Amino acid sequence: FQWTNEVAALVEKKIPGKKFGLLAYLQVLEPPTRVEVDPSIVPFITYENTRWEDPEYREKMEKVTEAWGEAASTLGWYDYVYGARYLIPRFFPHAEQKSLVWGADHKVKYYYAEAIPSWLEGPNLWALNKLLWNPRQDVDVLLDDWYTAAVGAGAAPKLRQFYEIWEKFWRDDIRSSEW
Repeated sequence: FQWTNEVAALVEKKIPGKKFGLLAYLQVLEPPTRVEVDPSIVPFITYENTRWEDPEYREKMEKVTEAWGEAASTLGWYDYVYGARYLIPRFFPHAEQKSLVWGADHKVKYYYAEAIPSWLEGPNLWALNKLLWNPRQDVDVLLDDWYTAAVGAGAAPKLRQFYEIWEKFWRDDIRSSEW
């Protein structure tokens, strides 16, 4: 972080007001304690929001985010929203919403996701993008809009049921499996 601060200071002299994203992977998941982080540096905590429903993981990531919030003026989250590699839809809009609301209240102003969706995930990325504009929106209203637009008002309740099955699977069932 001494080096990143030096780089930021050099750039600031020539091009003032720039921000610098920095990935806080495992090796630097904890913020520095011996060097202050330059205010122009935005640490992106590498984090999988789909795991927000796991209380142990959530507590760990809340602590990491809060610690970074003490060390840096602004934060980002670097998320992993993979779905194409799975044979079933990965669907987690309520977990995403919970995490985004919490993050917005704890200095998380930036968000980036590696997203490789499958067509089966349907409204997942659409709802995520809507929530990034305003995480306090009613995610169920957003989803109902998508379901109705996708298949019409008559079939929308059945499509909602389909995605509720997969959200429950990722929220509850997978946590009790060996995987």
